[in-house]
Amino acid sequence: MALIDEVKGRISEGLLRELTNQGDTTATGINDTVLAYAVTDAEGEFLIETGIALDSTSAKHVAAGVVGVIYYLYSYSGLQTETADRQRQRWERLMLKVDSTEGAGRRIMPDTTSTLTPTAERVGSRPDFERSRWGDYVPRMPIGDDSDDNDRIAR
Repeated sequence: MALIDEVKGRISEGLLRELTNQGDTTATGINDTVLAYAVTDAEGEFLIETGIALDSTSAKHVAAGVVGVIYYLYSYSGLQTETADRQRQRWERLMLKVDSTEGAGRRIMPDTTSTLTPTAERVGSRPDFERSRWGDYVPRMPIGDDSDDNDRIAR
C-alpha cells in the first residue's frame, strides 16, 4: 500500500478535507493533488534525513511518514500553530529513531579489546619501549633565549 493510502486509512476524512482544501469552506472531498504533494515532500525529507527511501511496507517508516504528511499539510496553511510545531517535533523524532536503527545514523563506534595500556612518558626522556635500544642516545632539549627556561632545562 502506498503512503498516500496509509494516510487516508489512518486520518479522518474530515481532517484531511480541511487540511487539503485550505480556506475552501465549500469543499466536499479531499484534494488528492495537495495530499500527493505532502506525501512527496515527506518522502523526500525522509530520504534526506535518514539516507534511506521511505518503504511503505515497513511499519516504522509508515508511522513516521504519516506524521510527516500531516506536518506538511499543516505547514502548507502558512500559519505557525502549536499543532504544526508538535507535528514537526514528532516527525523529526521519528525520523531520528529510524535513522539510528536503519539509516546513516547507525554507525560502528570505535572500540578495542586490547589488553595493552599506554605508559606515561616524560618530555625529553627515552621512550619506555626497548629502553636498551635507546641507551646510547642522550636527549637534548632546545635552549631558548629566556634565562628562566635555561635554568629549568639545566636542572
